[in-house]
Amino acid sequence: MQTTRRDINLRLIEAAFAGDISEARRLIAEGADMNARDEEGWSAFLYAVDGQDVDLVNLMLENGAEIRSRAPGGVPLVSQAIIGPNIFDEPESWRNELKKEENRVQVVQRLIFQGANLEDRDYSGATAL
Repeated sequence: MQTTRRDINLRLIEAAFAGDISEARRLIAEGADMNARDEEGWSAFLYAVDGQDVDLVNLMLENGAEIRSRAPGGVPLVSQAIIGPNIFDEPESWRNELKKEENRVQVVQRLIFQGANLEDRDYSGATAL
């Protein structure tokens, strides 16, 4: 069975969602597109940003991730990095929240350094500022 470009992209999305940097690195080397979207409108890069995974964000930015990406619903990239994952989705998230806060700051700093626009507005007109 031949692996299609879509299959590779979806596997990268799954790896980013899981925080599996080794698999993400391998799939990017195979040509996976970190900007390709799944059925819900999320890309591997957006999952890395949303999960505040500094190493994955750095890997993807170094390999051409789209700095002007928007999360589903039109949420600008920096705003999504600030919002991060919904901690009410998983009870275990509370335990990791302090570590995530440090990661959140690092991800936001990296996005700004790469040129993310702080004045991009979401559907309600709000900015990250």
